[in-house]
Amino acid sequence: MPDPISIMSPGRAHLVGIGGAGMRALAEYLLDGGWTLTGSDLDTQTPGLRALAERGVGLASGHNRDHLSEETDLVIHSAAVPSTNPERSAARDRNLPDLSYVDLLELLCRDREAIGIAGTHGKSTTTALCSWILESSGADPGYLCGAELVGKRRGGRAGAGPHLVVECCEFRRHFLKIPVRTAAILSVEPDHFDCYGSIAETVDAFAAFAQNLPADGLLLWNAACAGAAQAIAGATCRTESFAVGAPADWTVANVACSGRETGFEIVHHGAVVTHVRLPMPGRHNVANALAAAVLCLNHGVAPEQVVEGLASFPGLRRRFEFRGTWRGAVLVDDYAHHPTEIRAALQAAREVCPGRRLRCVFQPHQRRRTEELMDEFAGALVEADDVIVMPVFSARESDDRANETLSRELAMRTKEQGGRAEFGTSLDRIAATLETDVREGDVLITLGAGDIYRLHDRFDRTIL
Repeated sequence: MPDPISIMSPGRAHLVGIGGAGMRALAEYLLDGGWTLTGSDLDTQTPGLRALAERGVGLASGHNRDHLSEETDLVIHSAAVPSTNPERSAARDRNLPDLSYVDLLELLCRDREAIGIAGTHGKSTTTALCSWILESSGADPGYLCGAELVGKRRGGRAGAGPHLVVECCEFRRHFLKIPVRTAAILSVEPDHFDCYGSIAETVDAFAAFAQNLPADGLLLWNAACAGAAQAIAGATCRTESFAVGAPADWTVANVACSGRETGFEIVHHGAVVTHVRLPMPGRHNVANALAAAVLCLNHGVAPEQVVEGLASFPGLRRRFEFRGTWRGAVLVDDYAHHPTEIRAALQAAREVCPGRRLRCVFQPHQRRRTEELMDEFAGALVEADDVIVMPVFSARESDDRANETLSRELAMRTKEQGGRAEFGTSLDRIAATLETDVREGDVLITLGAGDIYRLHDRFDRTIL
């Protein structure tokens, strides 16, 4: 790593690939610290980047070496940006530090009481819940979250307190570079097939993450996940387990869903600690909230402050986000792009709106993931009453014909497993289909990690 200027001394930084969720959160963190920022990406018209522009970030579409001003002190790039990028090349030519997003996380965590959230699923929600509880308790934490808090229009915050809560992603084993003292492993399942050839390799990466924690650290792990149990076996720090529906140090009792809210008791070694009300549906969110609560309790937050924090949580954009109503149908958007996440989102929709027709528009994310988990995707999608499958959204794979062919196959496999599914060619055509198909009382849920959320912009919505 080049010797960077101190990130404690604000300067002028240029962020290459600023549109990614992590990069946007980092930009928000640096803005809080007094940095002057510019950034570039292929699409600068997303809601997240418009919010950054309103805070004074200079944005440029596309990538060009001229996007680096003469005053630039530091270049930061997304993991998706190759070394051949013209702006990174310009940084090298000018001997400017060119650090990755993960490099910055490493530097930031060195100076804070870092809490890292790892796992195949639930990282953003648990990061946000943990950060919100700490903030509500007056701890003034920093955080870097891969999703925006509803109503806040941001996923990053510097804070002045000792804590920094960060997502620790296993992609390319990046989380091994992030020095945290407290961590949670929420789940370990097959994913990131461009990095890991088998579940054994994935477990090995999480095991290395667990072993990275210092001897006086704390590792919280999900006892309901076999992969997590394997991953923590070699940890040398203190470990505590949590689970919903399995024996663990920390569990829940008396779970009750009421509309969009879920109530439950937090139980430690058989004793009830407190009763909480979570303004989110779904068993998966109960697990996320339990993990966040335990982390905060271990950092000195009182049980009553945990209760207050969870009860006031505003929710996250694209995490079972209610987008309003349209022609009497309830609109929901979720980032789910893995079979486990899809099943959880659809089951949550059934809990919130029992007895209604559940319509799903799914945009697969990355061809390799779709190919490797084809039958699992089909098995999850049959939870909906009918499904429209869009072409695969592939940030790193640009063969449109292959993306369409794969999605057609997924629609066919879903029908073979007993579901109702069809292929939809584009957002515009799907919107036109829904214009005539949607009935009053339907629940329409969009799922996927690409630009599927934009479908809702086609509807003349009534905000709930």
